[in-house]
Amino acid sequence: MKAEIIAVGTELLLGQIVDTNSAHIAQQLTTIGLDLHFKSTVGDNMERIKSTLRNALSRSVIIITTGGIGPTLDDLTREAVAEVLGKPLVFHQELFDQLSDFFTRQGRTVSPNNRKQVYIPEGAIPIENPVGTAPGFIAEQEGKAIITVPGVPHEMRYFMEHSVLPYLREKLG
Repeated sequence: MKAEIIAVGTELLLGQIVDTNSAHIAQQLTTIGLDLHFKSTVGDNMERIKSTLRNALSRSVIIITTGGIGPTLDDLTREAVAEVLGKPLVFHQELFDQLSDFFTRQGRTVSPNNRKQVYIPEGAIPIENPVGTAPGFIAEQEGKAIITVPGVPHEMRYFMEHSVLPYLREKLG
């Protein structure tokens, strides 16, 4: 089964931040015997993210994206995945409740920008984020899956250990 990693973020593309997430994800995929064929880095640009996703879907069965699911205007991964798959984004109350609880524990209030983080493509499997603010998701279509995880390294590692690897182990049998 061919796999691919897409790291999203202009700060990664320009070398302002070193992409340690792709290396960690690649190491984890090796432990379960998944064939990693490609790694890409793309900036925070809707058309380029969609193009990168389309290329990945044309050649890989499992695509893992990291980054671009935060609350800011340049976080476009969830919207790009939804558009590429032809699915609308759907609000998830349970994810919003979890997000609100996280903010309450931090002594903060949820901003309107954070609300966008709980929209995921219709039919996708939500991945809760107890260690941060950005929930992820697994969008399956035509035997392929796009797995979207946060770009914050400690959150991405949590997702890999608790959600992504168990999902992939089940897929691999």
